[in-house]
Amino acid sequence: MIIQLRLLMVEDSEEDSLLLLRALRKGGYDLVFERVETAAAMQEALNKQRWDIIISDYVMPQFSGLEALRLAKEREPDLPFILVSGQIGEEMAVDALRAGARDFVVKGNLSRLVPAIHRELQEAEVRRDRKRMEAELLRAQKLEMAGTIAGYVAHDFNNLLTPIWGYAEILKSRFPPEDEATKLCETIIAMAKQMSEINAELLTLARRGRIESAPLDLNEVVKKAVDQTSTAMVGITVHEELVPGSLIISGSEAQLLRAVSNLVANAVDAMSGGGLLRLVTRHASDGHQLGLHNHVPPSQYAILDVIDTGCGIPEDIIEKVFEPFYSTRKTDKRRGSGLGLSVAQAIVSDHGGYIKLLSEPGKGTTARLFLPLCDTPPCG
Repeated sequence: MIIQLRLLMVEDSEEDSLLLLRALRKGGYDLVFERVETAAAMQEALNKQRWDIIISDYVMPQFSGLEALRLAKEREPDLPFILVSGQIGEEMAVDALRAGARDFVVKGNLSRLVPAIHRELQEAEVRRDRKRMEAELLRAQKLEMAGTIAGYVAHDFNNLLTPIWGYAEILKSRFPPEDEATKLCETIIAMAKQMSEINAELLTLARRGRIESAPLDLNEVVKKAVDQTSTAMVGITVHEELVPGSLIISGSEAQLLRAVSNLVANAVDAMSGGGLLRLVTRHASDGHQLGLHNHVPPSQYAILDVIDTGCGIPEDIIEKVFEPFYSTRKTDKRRGSGLGLSVAQAIVSDHGGYIKLLSEPGKGTTARLFLPLCDTPPCG
């Protein structure tokens, strides 16, 4: 089996690099590689793209293996780093391992290189999966904590909010439309509506796990979500690219409508200057092939892509946006509670589904929602 490998090689000898590449290709790797000899060139290569592994010589005229190791660890601590050298002794090898190298191979014994790379790639995947699972566990704990808080305060909060809203409506009716007092009442009412939306999100978190399932058509849920958020779509063109026929899923229409509406509203907010919103549905099988985590069971999925042409999300915060109360929006935005995505993820998770964000700053974001399809005949 041929395995694609993105290799960054820190090596000053072209002859040695050719021997190393030959050994890797013989070992079954299809290589995308770059060879660098200096710290500046390595820095540029690390900025250019993601690498699967770094292989470095230990002694070079303008650079050293330990310097390359330090640079790699500063940029990406979990990236596998293997030293390959003909001039490394036992003491130097131990120092390199203590500094974070994953292994060292003597140039005269390249037969060890392919097994070492194979092992390190597997261990790197295990580390990534562990970090993903730890992040998901932490996120779930934060959602649970938010839900617990919501269960205590949301009803009392609503009891206080209702008379504020009601009295503002009464006062507004007692003044002419052009009166300054009318405008102040309208501001209070607008703020009360926004607070009510936040309270509804909190109540959704408090009611997690309480799902009254029924067969639903995801395409119909998408259409209703667009209708609910249409008043906010100033300067935005909407394209609905829905798969012909039905995408039958099982769940609560009210909750899934809230989840999809939150994803749509999030996309709209990202396009403050206008843009294109695409909603694409389809069906596919095997979540592993679709880029879901290894611990996700294979299944038949209904898929919704909510695609915007907005500002995008920086890579260093893309995992944080699902945390309760985390928001990248300014305070003057229409929806700034920081609960939209966390509530959407909680609802989708309760329905056995997943949300995956794909984004690039300046080029927009795709929120990809996976929900298990019902068996045939539709489950109820």
